[in-house]
Amino acid sequence: EGMGLFYRDAEAAQFSVPLPFGNRDAQAGHPTVHADAQQVNVVWREFDGRVYRLRRMQSADRGATWSAPVTLAEAEGATDLPLFVQGARTPLLAWGKAEGVRVIDLREVP
Repeated sequence: EGMGLFYRDAEAAQFSVPLPFGNRDAQAGHPTVHADAQQVNVVWREFDGRVYRLRRMQSADRGATWSAPVTLAEAEGATDLPLFVQGARTPLLAWGKAEGVRVIDLREVP
């Protein structure tokens, strides 16, 4: 208990209950968050010893409820940490891999 990744919303002096996410056995780490009005996206990287996976969960109600985590992309070999593109008008996620940088528009991912 108390180990792993957690999401927590903070508004003024009010904090939500910490929400655990990610697979600790797959070395879940390096989360990044994009929030816009009611929509919140949390993306992180997992590694099972062979394949890196970008995982995502999302909320359409400012974190009151969450989707089940989904895999956005996979890669073998070295990868960078996922980062949201700052200043973009939409939630764009950049992920560097050996083949180059992949940019994912999260509006186009179910």
